[in-house]
Amino acid sequence: VAGASGQPSIARLGVEVLAVLAAQAENGWRVALSLGSLAVDAPPYLAERCVSALEALLLGGTGTVIYQAVESLGDVAAAVRDRHPALAARCVSCLVAGAKAARA
Repeated sequence: VAGASGQPSIARLGVEVLAVLAAQAENGWRVALSLGSLAVDAPPYLAERCVSALEALLLGGTGTVIYQAVESLGDVAAAVRDRHPALAARCVSCLVAGAKAARA
């Protein structure tokens, strides 16, 4: 099933569902881990959605969810830096934003 842009809408919806579950579940860190793993091997448009979901978890999560979001963003940045430098840079930007938010 493809959306209007030709991209699989089911895959995008799945990432959004994972993000909601992570924000609401007591073991949301596992979802953050899954989002990171998915982002490494996903096509760029889906990887970007995963990174956006990880950023939301980083900025809005607590405890182990934040920790796992940080770790996943770092892992994604390292894994995709040669194939998708813009996505790697976005991961680093998310980590910087998270550090600034933590200091505030």
